[in-house]
Amino acid sequence: MLQPQLANPFVIASCHFTGRKRELLGLQKLLNKRPKIENFNPYPGAIIIKSISEKGGDGKTGKRKIWEDPDYKFIRYTDGDKTRELLLPNVAIDLFQFAKIRFPSTVKIGLSVLLGENSTLKNIKIASDADADFIELNTKYLSRGYHDLDYLAKDKADKSFNDFYSTIQNILNNCDKPIWIKFARDIIWLRTKDIIDLSYLIQRNDISFVIANTKQFFISKHSEKCNDQKRKSQYKIPNGKAVIWGKCLYPTTYDIIKQLSHKINQNVSLIANGGITTLNQTKAILDAGVAAIEYCAFLHDGIDGFSIWKAELSSIYKNIS
Repeated sequence: MLQPQLANPFVIASCHFTGRKRELLGLQKLLNKRPKIENFNPYPGAIIIKSISEKGGDGKTGKRKIWEDPDYKFIRYTDGDKTRELLLPNVAIDLFQFAKIRFPSTVKIGLSVLLGENSTLKNIKIASDADADFIELNTKYLSRGYHDLDYLAKDKADKSFNDFYSTIQNILNNCDKPIWIKFARDIIWLRTKDIIDLSYLIQRNDISFVIANTKQFFISKHSEKCNDQKRKSQYKIPNGKAVIWGKCLYPTTYDIIKQLSHKINQNVSLIANGGITTLNQTKAILDAGVAAIEYCAFLHDGIDGFSIWKAELSSIYKNIS
């Protein structure tokens, strides 16, 4: 069973809505645009404040350069440091406490901690001491900008997995909060087999796996989707790293969840993240065996439909209130 237990399986996990106080206030305002249904709760089951890091920002400054392909609608480019997506510990705790006041007690508030830093264990303790409802271990940047090629090489996969497992086990030994482990799909050595194996190695029943189906790639003049130099000039597409996001991710997300749901240790809950943007996709992913869904790209298209989805789904799934 998913821990902590959620009022419904919807999780808002976009730093664009949980990285600053004004964003949390905006999110609260949007969620209150509820349909006129008696006794209807418009709020999600959980919100995650992202993401504690020694490289984090102050929650106020930090710029993000974004490019969206007007034709493909699936490439988002982030330039510069990660201070817009990551937060210093004191900033994240302040936001967490702010969210606790602004949102009802039915909404579980989690804190995310970036893995792979010297301060990871310290930051997990900070999140735990703040009494977060759960802690997300975020591997999102574990492989991005990593220079140890031996660590990332496919032929070193077994060693890399063993090192990763040791890291996770050490964290679990030092933290008694429910843990959500967020797996980034662009970790080269991470195989579906590894995720399944890890589910059986972990000896706790309050662990969840978030399957984060986003993937980084490199834009260059030879890039498959960006090789038209005229278009690159017209839309100011930069050379460098980009992130595939949005609707095109859904088929892969669904396939991964279907594979894992039949093989993973049933004591571990699955949470899906990646390209889930319609009501039918939400139904399909829930039926495939996930305990919850993290929404990111969907929120960029507007959240007004969120409450309507919940109202419609509540007639199908008893655990959606």
